[in-house]
Amino acid sequence: MKSFVLLLFIPLMSYTQLLDKHQWKDRLLLVIADSYESTTLQQQITSFKDSQNALKERKLVVYQITPSDFKKGLLHTKRIKGNPLYQQYNNEQSEFKLILIGLDGDVKATYFNPTPPKTIYNLIDQMPMRRQELKRKN
Repeated sequence: MKSFVLLLFIPLMSYTQLLDKHQWKDRLLLVIADSYESTTLQQQITSFKDSQNALKERKLVVYQITPSDFKKGLLHTKRIKGNPLYQQYNNEQSEFKLILIGLDGDVKATYFNPTPPKTIYNLIDQMPMRRQELKRKN
């Protein structure tokens, strides 16, 4: 019985570790929708495709998350099946949700409508760690 219970938690632990590996290295932008065909998801992803350099400069990694799977990145990437990330970050079952996670792994902002990249970038640029990055760069 113990091994069965343990087997149930192994996938959950590995998905948690998936995001944990970004801590202190990357900021995360979780784009959550009911499907990849969602117009709000597509609108949000399209808005970020035009600012790839700004994403890279801010160490911002995008995850597209649906109830059944998720993709890392903006382009046509491989879908990873089985998705507790959807349940973990969309427990209220919103049709669309955008979550910004900081370098420290904490949720910094949540939006329920497509949000202009500039809004996200301005928020990141005000964060203490980002300001330190900019000081070191200059």
